[in-house]
Amino acid sequence: HFYHSSSLPEIQAKDPFFVELHCFKNRSKANERIVLEEILSKDDTVDGLLLWLETSDKLQTANNSIEKYTGIALRFVTMEEWMLILGKVNINPFQALPDSKSMIKKMLQTGKYEQAALCLLNFIDDLPASYNPILLTIWEHSNPKFVLDHFDEFIKLLQHLPNSEKTKQFEQKVFQLAEILLKEFDLKTVYEKLLPITKIIPNLEVIRKIREMVKLLDDPDRMMELGDYYAEFKQFDQAIDCFFWEMEMQPENPSPVRKISKMYQSKGLVKEASAYQKIFAQLKSNQETR
Repeated sequence: HFYHSSSLPEIQAKDPFFVELHCFKNRSKANERIVLEEILSKDDTVDGLLLWLETSDKLQTANNSIEKYTGIALRFVTMEEWMLILGKVNINPFQALPDSKSMIKKMLQTGKYEQAALCLLNFIDDLPASYNPILLTIWEHSNPKFVLDHFDEFIKLLQHLPNSEKTKQFEQKVFQLAEILLKEFDLKTVYEKLLPITKIIPNLEVIRKIREMVKLLDDPDRMMELGDYYAEFKQFDQAIDCFFWEMEMQPENPSPVRKISKMYQSKGLVKEASAYQKIFAQLKSNQETR
């Protein structure tokens, strides 16, 4: 009867633990949440920090509380980790924390490009132009696999950069992206995945080559050319398939055999490379004796 008929302050005076547990379970209700916040605010503990993080993205006072909770958080995590946590609850650390930009620069100086990217990528649209050199550094140094894992965010990053920053170094990075994608997807899918980049950087040679390869798929008379493209992207198995096709079509032509030998050599298969090298030598000899 006491627990059902008494107010929370009355119950708290006799059973504070019951009130704390009750308010925690019902923290989505305004009254219980206020009481819980009052209980946790008496001690600067991680409990109050977690409660604040739970709904900080919905609170208008989130930025007003940031200094207080940053102080608590830094007792348990580093500033880098705290920036990532704030990002997870949709608080822009670059607006809320005065030292955030200097922290990002320190990450870059110590080679933590991907961690810096994780802090920044969700807030690209809200960053001033002064962050452009940082974004360019992140793009140039991020692992291509990491870029593909966060491809949509990196597209935004590229859109944020002025055209003057889109140099030839972009060519090498996009080439690396294509090389990884070709190991996982068919040629047409790779082209479709890379297509958004063309809207930002329209004249990339890498994209032109991928587009040309897609056209060559339907042209059996140009398999040697397609194989050369595959070899350039280090897709040796696909290249071998193309050269095999050409070898069957022109059994007396030593050129595709020589290329097959080179592909096996690139794959580290010395025995196979040697076997095709002997076939190439024989075909070459046959041509010379005619």
